[in-house]
Amino acid sequence: MSAVAEHVNDTFAEKARRVFGKMVIDKRRLPASQLQKRGVPAYVAEWVLDSIVPGSGELTTVEAAKANQWAEEKIPVAKDQEVIKYRLSQGETVRVLTPVQVEIVLKRNKDERHAKLWLLGLDEVYISDDLLQQFPDLLRQGMWGVVDLVKTTSGVAITGFKPMQATVNRELFKQKRAEFTLAEWRKLLLQSMGYRPAAFTELEQSILLLRLLPLVQKNMHLMELAPKGTGKSYLYENISPYVRLISGGNVSPAVLFVNNATGQPGLLARFAVVVLDEVQTLKFDKPEEIVGGLKGYLANGKLTRGGLHETTSDCSL
Repeated sequence: MSAVAEHVNDTFAEKARRVFGKMVIDKRRLPASQLQKRGVPAYVAEWVLDSIVPGSGELTTVEAAKANQWAEEKIPVAKDQEVIKYRLSQGETVRVLTPVQVEIVLKRNKDERHAKLWLLGLDEVYISDDLLQQFPDLLRQGMWGVVDLVKTTSGVAITGFKPMQATVNRELFKQKRAEFTLAEWRKLLLQSMGYRPAAFTELEQSILLLRLLPLVQKNMHLMELAPKGTGKSYLYENISPYVRLISGGNVSPAVLFVNNATGQPGLLARFAVVVLDEVQTLKFDKPEEIVGGLKGYLANGKLTRGGLHETTSDCSL
């Protein structure tokens, strides 16, 4: 979902609302909601607020309670997995907000498609062709949305899907850009990123805006070194569903490049930006193969493992 932020300057906020209309989201409301404590990115939490308690200005106690009640019912956490499976086994239709990723398995007799709902611990959920044709991003990097789930004789199935992501109209943004001065546009971008522009010098503002380059420039490979608490990972975690953050744990060539056993493309082929966060804590399976693969990718944008399944990608790293 594309959103423009409001902040404390009411005159500027009024102009943003006048120019962008319903695309404006007041980012002051998110911290008071406590929705991010449920483990969802900021762009998901802001979508929930705009859907459940739309408005501007400070979030009231009543609005926060309403949003959190919806979240308790619809946003699952790890301990809810078995509860949801039990409800499905009892014939209930369960509605939850979750990311959905679909994988197609080509077989000799009958092709299979599996929706993966990792928040629920479900990885072979049926999804219809109609939904895949309507929302092709389900087959790419996946999408966040509200799903309706039922248990059938063949297993769990998705019977409804409401995505939280909208198509970005670049031409519209170009037209609206003409309504703002350069200083105003910088301010709008920084506020949309979650920063308070007045807290930074013009040079510091420019450095913060550089963090957006990997999102708009193909194969923009960037290394950022800074102390903890400076927002390195927070920005990428919370700004876009087209970014995948890898923080800690094991990383394999199959995850990054391509799975030679199945031919499934890795993260660098499916996302706009892949972030290796806290790289000193990551453990690389077959590190020589990963280093060799990354050298080739950084040099020419090609992904391959042992010469198999070679493909190109414009993902930034």
